[in-house]
Amino acid sequence: MEDIPVPTTVDEAIVALDLVLSDEDKAAIRANKEDEMYQYHFGLGMWIRNSWGLWRHSELANFLYEKGLHHPDDMSSVILDSYWRHLNDRPIDLDAQIIAIREVYGETISNDDDA
Repeated sequence: MEDIPVPTTVDEAIVALDLVLSDEDKAAIRANKEDEMYQYHFGLGMWIRNSWGLWRHSELANFLYEKGLHHPDDMSSVILDSYWRHLNDRPIDLDAQIIAIREVYGETISNDDDA
């Protein structure tokens, strides 16, 4: 994949994925159901985690950490799901995605939660 600047937000990550992925890759992602995006965890997801510094506290990792995601696997999952939503003209709804992941871990979510 091409060398591109490391995104600092999920919106920038979507733009970056549009630049690096082929039309065929985009069509394959679009054709999946959202709950099937896990199949990209060890391919594209690993590339995202490693290339975009999610293990090394990049600005993107810090952005997602401040939103409430604390593990690079969860961060890349949200990026992949957001990209699927982008390709399928669905609302990204980043906050709801993060709440859903945090609830899997049994974390209590409140409106005043800054994490």
